[in-house]
Amino acid sequence: MYLLSKYQDNPWMGFNEIRKKYGDVVSLKMGQCKAVLVSSAEAMREVLLLKGDVFCDRPSFHRYGLIFGRDKHNSLALCDWSDLQKTRRSMAQSGVIPKYGSKCYKDLSKCIENEVNLMVKQTIDCKETTILTKQHILILCAKIFIKPPNGCKKFLDAVHNYDYIFHDINQCYAIDFIPYLSVLGLHKSYFDFVEDSATSLRNYVEKELVGQRLEATVDRLENEGIDAKEGRDDFLELMLEHYVRNPSSMSWSECMYEIGDLVGGHSAVGNLLMRLIGFVALNPNVQNQLYIEAKNALKRLPNDEGIINLEHRPVMPLTEASILETLRLTSSPIVPHVNKVDATLQDYDIEKGTMILFNTYYLNMSAEYWSDPQQFKPSRFVSSSGSVSHISKPDHFFPFSSGRRACLGYKMVQTITFTAIANLVLNFEISALNDEQRSEMSRQLAPKGCLALDLSDKCFKVSLSPRPEK
Repeated sequence: MYLLSKYQDNPWMGFNEIRKKYGDVVSLKMGQCKAVLVSSAEAMREVLLLKGDVFCDRPSFHRYGLIFGRDKHNSLALCDWSDLQKTRRSMAQSGVIPKYGSKCYKDLSKCIENEVNLMVKQTIDCKETTILTKQHILILCAKIFIKPPNGCKKFLDAVHNYDYIFHDINQCYAIDFIPYLSVLGLHKSYFDFVEDSATSLRNYVEKELVGQRLEATVDRLENEGIDAKEGRDDFLELMLEHYVRNPSSMSWSECMYEIGDLVGGHSAVGNLLMRLIGFVALNPNVQNQLYIEAKNALKRLPNDEGIINLEHRPVMPLTEASILETLRLTSSPIVPHVNKVDATLQDYDIEKGTMILFNTYYLNMSAEYWSDPQQFKPSRFVSSSGSVSHISKPDHFFPFSSGRRACLGYKMVQTITFTAIANLVLNFEISALNDEQRSEMSRQLAPKGCLALDLSDKCFKVSLSPRPEK
């Protein structure tokens, strides 16, 4: 902890200094926690894949418990591995990872297209330069997951609270590793606020979202048949239908936590999308290349709406690569793993209950692995075979982790972000508001090993100027 105190703005720079001095597998004492820092792709694959059944639990941070009803096992991402976790992931996958071409895939695609197209049209109708904020992006993503019920203020409050919780989960605090500080009553007001925000969200999900729609969903499926309705209104409706069709051993409380957890995924998508928008604004040459790709894709595969959709993805590798490049520069760390029994890692003995920290910051930002690693260069992920270009990811790149604890919503992240950024660059020139905002954007987008941007009132803004023609 002392060694990291010099790197408060970016703890992963401190971890990297430890790697340089001690090697790719280093035993650490983080306050009261036993930990091992892993900095090689080979060691990470051993943890995530070869021994994924052993290194599959999560650390027990007091803060995480407060967010999930004082029980980390209510969380999909932060719980230990169990049979219940396997069931919950399996049930969630049909909604967040639908098979290509399936009805669920088409419904999800339509949800995304409708909301993105609506935002684009409303902005174009202004016929002048518009300021785009993080709040706009979070609302866009939230509306893909849930259609706001009556009472828009409650919806906006929920969007804000979800982003606050997401921002908090992405932070690293000394109190996580020295839990007796919480017993002494330190940071009590902060802990109370975190728990109150999370409780407010659970009440919103159960009473305002699910409570108003579950009975109607059950009745409709009974009266109209399971496949009667084409084009679901939002992601929540897809999830509710799935739960009605697939009764399980999960309790109602577990079901509500899972829905709340999945709906909260819009905050992760919104923060990533806002980061990508910022990088595009700071790199006009890349933005022009993305615009040309989108314009050519629409000519090749035209549609009545004149928008980019998921059918265009195969012919837009640079746009896909811009998402991967944003993930690389973000270097959001893999959630720590914990081994449930005594184990070995790279021939070192690892005692049961040791927290594994993944130094993906080093793998993503080192000149040993990337040319000009500090620059935003999506083309580094594009390879060509003759006249055909395609995505190429190196083996040392783990944007969504890997193995049984890999990010459940990675396809949702990619599909929403792709559709949104493609249509934004197709219709608008994106730029910084002024030199002061450009400098602020550069500061906030600097690699720090954290996906969460500053909260909406402090996050950078960009300017959208309608293009004269597509």
